[in-house]
Amino acid sequence: MIAILLVAAPSSGASEAEGSAAFQFVLARSLGLEGDVDEALAAWEELLQLEIDDVYVRVEYARFLSDIGRFGEASVQAQEARRLAPQNTDVLRAAADVHIAARRAEPGSADRAVESLEALVKLQPANVEALVDLGRLLLLDLDKPEEAAAALTSAVQHRPGSRMIQSFLVEAWMRASKRPEAELALSRFLESDPEFLRGRLMLARRRANVVTTSPPATPCSEPLRTSARMLTCGGSWRGSCIEPASSSAASRSWMDCWKSLPIRSRIGSSRR
Repeated sequence: MIAILLVAAPSSGASEAEGSAAFQFVLARSLGLEGDVDEALAAWEELLQLEIDDVYVRVEYARFLSDIGRFGEASVQAQEARRLAPQNTDVLRAAADVHIAARRAEPGSADRAVESLEALVKLQPANVEALVDLGRLLLLDLDKPEEAAAALTSAVQHRPGSRMIQSFLVEAWMRASKRPEAELALSRFLESDPEFLRGRLMLARRRANVVTTSPPATPCSEPLRTSARMLTCGGSWRGSCIEPASSSAASRSWMDCWKSLPIRSRIGSSRR
């Protein structure tokens, strides 16, 4: 490959520089793939001297640095690529990926990833992957559940059948203590995917975790009845309930309550 590039390289001044940059790019990539890290780094640095304003060179260099765990340097290259091409969606996506990979090791990386993704979704409002990554970062890394819910709501609108996205959306509303929104999101989830038992379990558990200081419910109190109906029949819930599996006694109480429900309440909605 190198020999072919050398033979094919143009001989005129400007064309020679372009041919040299192309060769240097192939060399840097090849050395990286072969695991020659030091040589690859030297090749990338030489390439940058030839194409200092080429955003794609910086993006690929940032990816290589990220792959070898040099997250701080990768972040610098990604940020510079963004500065050079702030409206380039390829650059924004690549910068977000670099910052996401660095978020456990490099302080501030999650915030920079969010900045890149927010800029990307402004340019591409229907980019579901970017919306989901943005929602997950806001929810799991930055503890901003309401902002996460906004991004995930947009993602659901573009891909309503995704269980993963809808699960994250419900989680975001619950972490934001927005129970009505969580109930609405999960009810819509179950309407679009009525066979998804995990969704019913999730709602019952999320609802159960709300109450931690109330006295134990009696075996057939209304909270337990509504929890049982939601888990088994898909009925709407009101009030508080307890986690069925929080203890063997609670589990028995919940099961006793479920058994006490009328047969139609237990199985009616499964035939809808």
